[in-house]
Amino acid sequence: MSTVTPLRPLGDPAKGWWNYADLAAVFGLSIDTVKRRMAGWDAQGFPAPLPWYQNEKRWRPAAVLGWKHRREVCVGARLPSLELIQGGRA
Repeated sequence: MSTVTPLRPLGDPAKGWWNYADLAAVFGLSIDTVKRRMAGWDAQGFPAPLPWYQNEKRWRPAAVLGWKHRREVCVGARLPSLELIQGGRA
């Protein structure tokens, strides 16, 4: 009996690693655009790919999300102020 791990959606932080498709989903870009921007991102400290995957580059989700957060803070992004409103009659 084989155990099949359920497929996680692209860009899911709970995955063990991300590939270009995951990066594209997280950044809202096409895979080709992510590949083109990778050289510039490397110069900005983008995390290095995991060393034990030679055929396909893969990255740690936590490292990518940390880099993304640092870049967003660096350019002045702020968390939006959200107000939860429960449905129903007032």
